[in-house]
Amino acid sequence: IYSLSDVSKTTAANLNDVVNIKAYFSAELPPQFMNVRQETKDILAEYQNYAGNKLRVEFIDPKDNVELQQKLQILGIPQLQFNILENDKYQVINGFLAMVVSFGDKEQAIPVVNDTRNLEYQLTSAIKKVTAEKFPSIGLASGHGEFSVDAEISLANKKLAEIYAVRAVDLLNGEPIPDDINTLIIIGPKEKFSERAQYIIDQFIMSGKSAVFLVNGVNVNDNLQAQPNEGLLEKVLSGYGIKIEPSLVLDVASEMASFNQGFITFTTQYPFFVKVNADGLNQDNAAVAKLQSLVLPWTSPLSLNDFQKEAAISILAKTTPQAWSMQDSFNLSPQGDFGINNNKAVYNLAVSLSGKLNSAFANYIPKEDESGDHQSSTDSARLVVIGNANFIKDNFVSRYPDNLTFFQNIVDAV
Repeated sequence: IYSLSDVSKTTAANLNDVVNIKAYFSAELPPQFMNVRQETKDILAEYQNYAGNKLRVEFIDPKDNVELQQKLQILGIPQLQFNILENDKYQVINGFLAMVVSFGDKEQAIPVVNDTRNLEYQLTSAIKKVTAEKFPSIGLASGHGEFSVDAEISLANKKLAEIYAVRAVDLLNGEPIPDDINTLIIIGPKEKFSERAQYIIDQFIMSGKSAVFLVNGVNVNDNLQAQPNEGLLEKVLSGYGIKIEPSLVLDVASEMASFNQGFITFTTQYPFFVKVNADGLNQDNAAVAKLQSLVLPWTSPLSLNDFQKEAAISILAKTTPQAWSMQDSFNLSPQGDFGINNNKAVYNLAVSLSGKLNSAFANYIPKEDESGDHQSSTDSARLVVIGNANFIKDNFVSRYPDNLTFFQNIVDAV
């Protein structure tokens, strides 16, 4: 159950010096949190299996140590209040459920460990943060109407910045992507990419770097008006055997959504908010295997072909067999019939591609690049394509925290 992902195993095994993890768990806890304590011990034991004597773990009860409690408060660790039943009466007790990862004079706190679903990511992130001499660099693409870092995806950007050096990369000016960028992330572009811009992306991937594409096949505005997206990067993605369809997926497995009608707000089941449960997540892929669910609002399907036969394609997320699609005449009204009688099928929603990959420009190089060094293939391609960017917006991440975990995991995995 507590088998670690490859990223966590590598992080633990490659420690150069001793990392200390102190788990501040109160001895007196409600029954449901006693299980969390045991699960935390099991997960930490798994880290120690790979780190050996480079990882020291200690469990501490801060109950009677005022000085320690003050130190934890400075680190941003709160003293929690719990209701416990004793002698047929509920009593309020104070306690701690926290961890601190330290290396030398650097410390990183995990303020509250009230469940262990996301604990591995938090621990690995904390270890990377305290041990890193320099964070790996990630580029967020700009220049084609991508989502605003400040106004739309601030929560995702904040999480990335915990263990990566994140900066904007302008793809509009025709300049190559800087050499120190390890991963390029494209989130929600709305404008057409020039051939030159797509060639730059292709050659970045051909150089052995990784890329994540979060691209809506259809753009939906606040008035529920929809139109096909112009920023689909058709040339580069079709060259890799992937197409983001200009249509929307609906599924009987879906989330509730709230809408305003005049002065009235109502909530209803909304098939355009596709919910992917464990059955639709690839249990053989560490990036998604431990997720409980994923919600993709107004998402588009991915079509695949096999002419890049040497590349390994993994379906990360897919719909139920009771899903259907809508194209051309989009009616997104929550009171519509949703075209529910359309032919049902399973749709691919997120895919990863790795290994041997030929350039999308293998048979044609843009004129302005004919004199440059063209890389026609790579043996170490790493990219993820999702026909949806909305899922990582702040309002959806706040409501569906597994969406952020999914995003974190795929960035770590590529």
